[in-house]
Amino acid sequence: MSVLNGEHYLEEAIKSVLDQSLEDFDFIIIDNCSTDRTSSIIKGFNDARIHSYKLKEKVNLSRSLNFGLGKCNSDLVARIDADDLMQRERLEKQVVFMEKNSEVVLLGTAIERIYEDGSYRDIVEYPCIHEEIVSSIVRRNPFAHPSVIYRKNAIKSLGNYSEQYHFAQDFKLWIEVMKRFKVANLREPLTKYRTHPLQNSFKTSKETVEIYEFILSDQILRSMISIDLAKETLTKWKSVPLDEEMSELRKRIWTEWTESLPITSKLALYGGGDHTERLLHEINALGSKLKPFVILDNSSTREHIKGIPVTRPSCFNFSTADYIVVSSFFYEDEIISDLKKNIQGDKVLSFYIGSDFKN
Repeated sequence: MSVLNGEHYLEEAIKSVLDQSLEDFDFIIIDNCSTDRTSSIIKGFNDARIHSYKLKEKVNLSRSLNFGLGKCNSDLVARIDADDLMQRERLEKQVVFMEKNSEVVLLGTAIERIYEDGSYRDIVEYPCIHEEIVSSIVRRNPFAHPSVIYRKNAIKSLGNYSEQYHFAQDFKLWIEVMKRFKVANLREPLTKYRTHPLQNSFKTSKETVEIYEFILSDQILRSMISIDLAKETLTKWKSVPLDEEMSELRKRIWTEWTESLPITSKLALYGGGDHTERLLHEINALGSKLKPFVILDNSSTREHIKGIPVTRPSCFNFSTADYIVVSSFFYEDEIISDLKKNIQGDKVLSFYIGSDFKN
């Protein structure tokens, strides 16, 4: 674990590690020059398994993690962040899998996302089989970093985390791992991943662009993936603006729509991810009288998002909505194309297509 000013959630995170059903481990905690109560919280635990180190100066996460790897004496190394939680049997189940599957170097799990207060948000699953995981990199990082366990010697042979990356260092490392070794995910959500509905999910854009440019230039990776899909994803990432710019665009577009549509219009919002949560927050901030009455999402495990019911598109009667607003940034083209097969085109509002993001 690397922690920087983590006083709000650190104690709970540490307890979740110490309370594991598998008890035989060393817990390496790197205090990345924290200035809050982080150090005293760590010292407050009287457990011989904890080995803490406080860095003299603040470094990026990659350097902090590499420092920690240098302190690990076992071949298997598990990761957890200072605001996340381990389910009690996580380490035991991952170690058992790694012992039975010696060819696997990297193993992640599904995650249960929680809000700041620890309440349930949803479950995020990842592909589990090596070939499916490799194929999925054309769209996203197929591992939740705080959920993984890996073989230290293999990671060391690849140069550990790239210290040039301030963000997305895990994705870059997993790409290198997949080129040479087998990887897997467990379907069970064994890590609770804390989220904030307004957190900036696009800090990684510069690094992610570099990663996809690397993927498309590497002959080994090109032979393992859909090149066209990887190119589409690269184009999307290149168009990602700063989060505050995206927020202002969402507010402007929503205001323009609500001024042009009848106040009695019934809107269905398609997409249940972070974009939708941010958009709903901004609609409330604008005091908009015109709000979605339903959210359509194929993958959500939630029944409501900010009080609005969530349903699968296959279960929804589209005739009950005057307009379908698509709020997914990365998958909007595909969603709109699919919707227009069965719905009148002018009923589908493209939230980003044709916007500043395309310029």
